[in-house]
Amino acid sequence: MNGADSCQELLNCPAPHAGFITKGDANDAYDQVVPISEPVKPSWIRGTAEVKIPWLGHVRLFFASTSVPVDVQYQTQSPQVAPNETQYAPPA
Repeated sequence: MNGADSCQELLNCPAPHAGFITKGDANDAYDQVVPISEPVKPSWIRGTAEVKIPWLGHVRLFFASTSVPVDVQYQTQSPQVAPNETQYAPPA
């Protein structure tokens, strides 16, 4: 694990309690080696994935990439007029 030759070279070895060893998708090393986290206790887990729907995330990404961003700025004050300029007023 991350070049360690023995348990003594690792921070969480022996583990302080039973649990899961984790590794994020974008991480090169296990979370317990880096150290990001200690072993994850089963009681810390709130939910698990029960159903897998392949490609479902791609639908969301497709619509997110084709949507037109709306850039609306709300003006809370009247526009400032320079002292030498006059505001246009429609005829009464």
